Amino acid sequence: MTIISSDREIIEFRSSGIIGIAFDRLLKATAALIDAHCVRRQQKIDRKAFMNLVGKDEWIYNDMGVHRGDVEWAATLPLNINAAKELEKIRGRNTRLR
Repeated sequence: MTIISSDREIIEFRSSGIIGIAFDRLLKATAALIDAHCVRRQQKIDRKAFMNLVGKDEWIYNDMGVHRGDVEWAATLPLNINAAKELEKIRGRNTRLR
């Protein structure tokens, strides 16, 4: 028996024979693709929200405890790296140095 869960629903299937096993593997692969798509979609949403920081006035960056270059650098990171978390790490380092 295989149970596949995703954010939307839970699918349960009892394997029997070669066809059942093949279907079981197909369900697992489909669930993995759906989960990967959901993760990538959320990464794109997060990056789009982060991009609102690019091009702001210098006083906003100073208030946040970062520099313009830090924000521009974080905006160039690959999507699988959360730019906001990386900027938070930089901010933490900057505040410890002061």
